[in-house]
Amino acid sequence: MQRLLFESSPLFIVICLAVGFGYGYVLYKAKHPWSKRTNQILFVLRTVLVTLLAILLLGPILKLTHNLFEKPAFVMLVDNSLSVKETVDSTQRQAIQQQLNAVKTKLEQGGFEVTQRDLTNEEHASIRYDHRSSDLAGAIKETMGDYEGKNLAGITLISDGIYNSGSSPLYNLLRTPVYTIGVGDTADRVDLALKNLAYNKIAYQGNKFPLRVEAAVKGLQNQEITASVFQAGKLLNKQTLNSGAKSLLNFDFQLEANEKGLQRYDVALDILPQELNHRNNRASAYIEVVEGKKKILVIAPSPHPDI
Repeated sequence: MQRLLFESSPLFIVICLAVGFGYGYVLYKAKHPWSKRTNQILFVLRTVLVTLLAILLLGPILKLTHNLFEKPAFVMLVDNSLSVKETVDSTQRQAIQQQLNAVKTKLEQGGFEVTQRDLTNEEHASIRYDHRSSDLAGAIKETMGDYEGKNLAGITLISDGIYNSGSSPLYNLLRTPVYTIGVGDTADRVDLALKNLAYNKIAYQGNKFPLRVEAAVKGLQNQEITASVFQAGKLLNKQTLNSGAKSLLNFDFQLEANEKGLQRYDVALDILPQELNHRNNRASAYIEVVEGKKKILVIAPSPHPDI
């Protein structure tokens, strides 16, 4: 839609016409060496030109209005982690996908623009439950960022609620409603996991170096937890601690750096009968072992604090 606007009142256009006509009349009323027809044409052109110049002084503005109607968006965020796959068989996963497709069709018929994503924010027609991490809070936050300034009507999160990366989604401050659908085994399971390995990247040959193993304990109280360190399949050291009521155990090892070069040390937590997930019981540390410390002679003419 186009509209012509003026900074002053449009009634001044009449005055502009009068100014243009008067200027042309005064200029061409006298006799001229050219013909009468030529004089009339020049009078009309001068009148039109002066009138247009006067109208431009009124500050005309051509306003163009273009209306764009954006459909409300709706995102179906599906937890594509292995924890869902372990508790939901292929038949149930297929049924879930069929139900999601049916809901998507109904929403699109209702005027919504529907997108199906996984936790990595990649769009898929069907979800493969093969991701090793579940950052629910990060996926929701990234989805909100992608739709910043757009008409996002809501997010549906289909998940078992188990996350092993990022913060808890309960602490996210959201202005868009998030609807949750629980699938799989939503209960906390007994699990023993290697949370972190803390070590120096470089060690000197012939010296000992520290290796700290942080084990997360879930649903296990007063259990004997054993951590073992291997190199090339050979057991170097092992420790056993009682979990008590703790949720995190620290195993501190002092290992010998015998061979120089990049060395791999495998850490394993003994599997307990109550555990269902054994994949997170192992991890590896890579340490660069360099030659031992060298003796350096410092010579100075006299003792000095800087030396």
